[in-house]
Amino acid sequence: LAGISVLAVDDNDVNRLVLADMLEQEGAQVECLPGGAETLARLEAGGAQAFDIVLTDIQMPGMDGMQAARQLRKNDSQVQIIFVTGAEEYVYDAFDVDALNYLVKPVDDEKLEAVLRKAEERIQKLQADNAGRASITVTNGKVHTRVYLDDIVYAEVFNRKIVIHTTTDDIEYYGKMSE
Repeated sequence: LAGISVLAVDDNDVNRLVLADMLEQEGAQVECLPGGAETLARLEAGGAQAFDIVLTDIQMPGMDGMQAARQLRKNDSQVQIIFVTGAEEYVYDAFDVDALNYLVKPVDDEKLEAVLRKAEERIQKLQADNAGRASITVTNGKVHTRVYLDDIVYAEVFNRKIVIHTTTDDIEYYGKMSE
C-alpha cells in the first residue's frame, strides 16, 4: 500500500488505532477521523480526491458512514470505499455507493488485507487509465472535483450557475464559462 492515502473513519478510538497501525505497517499514508461529519469537513478542506481509500464504520453518532459515503461518492467516482462495521443490515445499501467491499466486525486480518490488495489493484488501474487525460478542477464552495474533459457531454449556463453534464453525473457550480 506504499503511496496510497487512506482515510479510516470510526467512532471507536481503539478501532481507529488498530486500523491505522495495520495500514501504516503496510506502507499506507493514514488519517483517522471519528465520524461522518468530520469526514465531509475534511474532504471539503482538502478536496474530494484527497484519499484513494476510505475505510468507514456505518453506525456512528451524528452523520453515519453510509450518509458520508453517499456525499463522498457524489464528488469522487474513483475513491475505493470499504465499509468495516458491526451492522449487517446495511450491506445492500453499500451497492448504492459502489463500495468495494462490506466487512462485518470482527474482521479477519487476512480478509482485510485481501480487500486492501484489491483496492490497491483498482487504484493502480485507474491511475494508468487516467494518465495523460486532460482534466479541469471545478470548485463548489470548499469542494474541489476533478472532471476529465473526455467525460464531459455538454455544459450549460443559467445566470452564474454552470452545469457540466458528464457521462456519469451532473456537476453544478457558480462561476463564468471563461474561467
